[in-house]
Amino acid sequence: MTAATYDEFERVLRDSRALQEPAEAHGTLAGALCSSSDYGLLEWLHEILPDDSPEDEALQSSVLQNIYDSTVRTLAGNEADFAPLLPDDESPLSDRADALSHWCQGFLYGLGSGPASDPAKVYTAILGAAALGLVVAGLVGLFDLYAMRNRPAEQPS
Repeated sequence: MTAATYDEFERVLRDSRALQEPAEAHGTLAGALCSSSDYGLLEWLHEILPDDSPEDEALQSSVLQNIYDSTVRTLAGNEADFAPLLPDDESPLSDRADALSHWCQGFLYGLGSGPASDPAKVYTAILGAAALGLVVAGLVGLFDLYAMRNRPAEQPS
């Protein structure tokens, strides 16, 4: 089974009228799974889809099932192969930085939304997310500074 792409996930969420952006929805899933290994697909769908969204259609989406399964597998595995689901490297840096920020927001939401099965694991995850959030804030600041310094000079009229 190959992992779904960010664009596929975005399309499915848009078609389902999802409440979250793709990166935030994936962060919510990752955070909730770090908080409780019993967090299920249906619980995640209830978090990210509107209340009036047809659950049957969402469950038929192999993309959502694939993302859930691959996230569970990589977080539970012994290999360090987990990666946030974010836009690819060809996307503009500002879009990637925004998505990473949304992923962190979703992760913290997911972490706090369910019962913690292992408080030490949750604490470690929070520290990691906080550090990642600081890196994102720094990158966005550098991106803004770079954009300001490389803006074409205005010509006097």
